[in-house]
Amino acid sequence: YIALGAEEVLFANGYKMLLGNASEDPHKERQIINEWLEVGVDGLIIDPVYSATKRSNRDLIEDMAKKGTKVVLVHTNWDIEGVGSVVLDDWYGGEKAAEIFYQYGHRNVAVLYKTIHLPSVVRAQAFLKRGRELGFEKVHEKSFHVSEFTGIVMQSAFELLSLPKDQRPTAVFCYNDATALQFFLAAKRMGLSIPEDVSVIGFDDAPIGDFREILTTFEHPKEEVGKKAVEILLKMIDGEKPEKYVFKPKLIMRESVTYPKK
Repeated sequence: YIALGAEEVLFANGYKMLLGNASEDPHKERQIINEWLEVGVDGLIIDPVYSATKRSNRDLIEDMAKKGTKVVLVHTNWDIEGVGSVVLDDWYGGEKAAEIFYQYGHRNVAVLYKTIHLPSVVRAQAFLKRGRELGFEKVHEKSFHVSEFTGIVMQSAFELLSLPKDQRPTAVFCYNDATALQFFLAAKRMGLSIPEDVSVIGFDDAPIGDFREILTTFEHPKEEVGKKAVEILLKMIDGEKPEKYVFKPKLIMRESVTYPKK
């Protein structure tokens, strides 16, 4: 959806788009970027992989910026001079998720997130910090270090839900909706219901079928992110300074959050 939004604005302004998928592989990402630089593109919009780790290609992007290449980052703001960015206020999302659980009376909660992705890490850190401030009795921090489409989320979910009933979290914040969906499937296999047995909050408002209709989540303005990234990039190509733009995610309350069982 981000690419669709970007392509719409590029086409309207007479530009063609090359689309590459790094498949969460920083080596592949570096290869794709270098190939495009050799071809001679006017600018790049990059959603960097491994953005929360030292394996990221931040050094390459810094070098590109120093050489005058026009770059806009999506979902990541490394605060690199000469580089634009379009991000969500991920910190707000994490804080808000903690506050909702607390308001509903949850005191034993969990956060399930990916450590290699900067937005995921920020959301989790905000949830954990706000949780400490609010005074949750127990916060289970469950992290994984590979793609959420490898089966690791189901494994983490089973581990959380297999805890003794008095220790099991009554509410879980999942860093994105794909993770929330897998948590929901794991709960279903164990005979647990959402939200009766465990409340869940996701992030993205992703088109993931029937589960979307009940999932409390945060709206991700996907196409608008793509459009904004192109707008910033085109201005940079015209000689303007790079902009760092932040979208505030809108909370969408549905049915996946309720009060814990007594």
